[in-house]
Amino acid sequence: MIKNSRPFSPSRCMNIAIKAARLEKEAGEMFMTMPNLRVMALKYCRYISPYVPSGNHSLIELALGDAIRAYIKTHRRNERAILRYFLGALVDRIDALCEVRISVQNRSGCWLIWDYEQPLYELMVTHKRKTVQIKVRETAVEQGPVLVKMLANVCTTRDLNEAGVDLHALWRGQN
Repeated sequence: MIKNSRPFSPSRCMNIAIKAARLEKEAGEMFMTMPNLRVMALKYCRYISPYVPSGNHSLIELALGDAIRAYIKTHRRNERAILRYFLGALVDRIDALCEVRISVQNRSGCWLIWDYEQPLYELMVTHKRKTVQIKVRETAVEQGPVLVKMLANVCTTRDLNEAGVDLHALWRGQN
């Protein structure tokens, strides 16, 4: 169980993750060149708790690091390729999210299991809570539906279209 003095700040979470990945300069240049990537990164940080682990690191730290490195590799290409690789890297570690069950305690003391529908940050703010509980699931939830819910909260359909993401193939795990 993780208690904090207030719900996590998505922008602070993003800055800490970028600093931990040692990609501050690259992220700054990326966000100046393509501000929509900053918006996506912030929405990603709103969607997922900074406490979700992936190995010995935070899932957000690893995913943002991967996404920034994907940008670095593709920044001389067209915007479609940049968006595609950035988004792909950002969501590539979805298995770590599907392997845990995250709960938020409501005011009555009952634990609400996060169903991936809304950003975790919003769930915590709605219930005026600062406590999350993260447990490893015996069986991971299916990645396809979680991926669609994540993308719906992280980017727009225009972003997906501009990135050339085929949602039908994505749903079937072929993208």
